[in-house]
Amino acid sequence: MTTDLQIGVSGRVLDRHVGGNTTYARRLYEHLAGEGVNGYVLRPPGSRTVSARIRSLEYLVYEGWWAQMRAARMRLSAVHFPADTGPLARATNVPLVVTVHGAAALHEPAVRGRTAGRIWVERTRRAIRLADVVITVSESSAGDIRQLAYPLRPRIEVIPHGIDHDTFHPATREEIAHARVRHGLNRPFAFFMGNLEPRKNLIALVGAMERLNADGTDLELIVAGRPAWNAEATIDAISGSRHSRRIGWIDDKEVRGVMSACEMFVFPSLYEGFGLPVLEAMACGAPVVCTRGGSLPEVAGDAAVYASGPEPALLAEAIRTCLETPRQALRSSGIQRAAEYQWITSARRHREVFQSVI
Repeated sequence: MTTDLQIGVSGRVLDRHVGGNTTYARRLYEHLAGEGVNGYVLRPPGSRTVSARIRSLEYLVYEGWWAQMRAARMRLSAVHFPADTGPLARATNVPLVVTVHGAAALHEPAVRGRTAGRIWVERTRRAIRLADVVITVSESSAGDIRQLAYPLRPRIEVIPHGIDHDTFHPATREEIAHARVRHGLNRPFAFFMGNLEPRKNLIALVGAMERLNADGTDLELIVAGRPAWNAEATIDAISGSRHSRRIGWIDDKEVRGVMSACEMFVFPSLYEGFGLPVLEAMACGAPVVCTRGGSLPEVAGDAAVYASGPEPALLAEAIRTCLETPRQALRSSGIQRAAEYQWITSARRHREVFQSVI
């Protein structure tokens, strides 16, 4: 297919891996390249080795105005802001597309800190109101966007994520054995992968593991991921537990071995706009325990075991239920559910949206 759409894409979450938003932007544009869409990464000038705080301030200004002006000079078809925030004012007539993944600050205002949460809400509200179209990843998030934009009624397109099925699939015996040796996985274990931040509710999960082991359940919690914001209390809780352990960030080449080896993948999040790790775990054949925060029931369907609340006792109850459920039934339903989510489908839907605003 010939390349006929030239899209400027903000590089804010492409500069470094910050979780699901980065996965989305990178995978999307990999697949769009085969669908006739060329993504030009728009970055502010200067060194990318500066602190994350300084780089965020640079992007505040760059996304707010200058990215549009550069796109106009380059005669690009549109500008895409793939990670919630974007323009602060209209600087040109270049069409603007904003992806908003969710609105945790509406539901859990304290997870970023109240000041940071208010800033995020106002920046995102302005971006939504300036956009020609808003892309989001679930019907749950679409409802949040309507609340943010009220009384305006923005055009919203719901396009779910895909999964990298070349990476996320049941591991071989050799890959599982390698993961067990590399990370010292000698006990039965539950696995969590994601950013370490208050919204992920890991302190409650650590408490659930303490309860389970006090009742005679031999189960270790393994946590993979990088500290994000306000992660200190979470790290202290994990470090202070005899039954929980951090193994740091693990790359895609290793992750399926750990996911395939675990007794279950546990995702106790208070809110998710989508919840990509849940589907990645399902694709690897891991049974999933999660909350009903945000879009998680919409994404996981009937293939997960749901905690009836985010508190330690309720998480422990759901983990027990998972342990008592035949593993093969959960494994099969999870793999089938994950197979429904394809990046090529998402990319083609994005292309249609870009074409519609030009």
